[in-house]
Amino acid sequence: MLERTLGGRIELVMRSQGLNNRNFAKSLGISEQCLSQYKYDARLMPTKTIIKLCTLYNVDANWLLLGKETEYGKEINKEANYGGAYKIS
Repeated sequence: MLERTLGGRIELVMRSQGLNNRNFAKSLGISEQCLSQYKYDARLMPTKTIIKLCTLYNVDANWLLLGKETEYGKEINKEANYGGAYKIS
């Protein structure tokens, strides 16, 4: 299950928005290599990038950082599993 790690939750956000690595990384102002390291939990995402991700994509920071069970987490899991059929606004 992707939502067990920060990297997995980053992947879920990307999927729910229907974005590929290139476009997601570009929107955050980071390289694809950095994004890959964040997604595989090989490197911690800096605070400023986390804030940007949460702001741009209306992500619940408690869910992203801690994996806390929230309505947001349930909704994004559903979206990511169904191919990002709709976006969270």
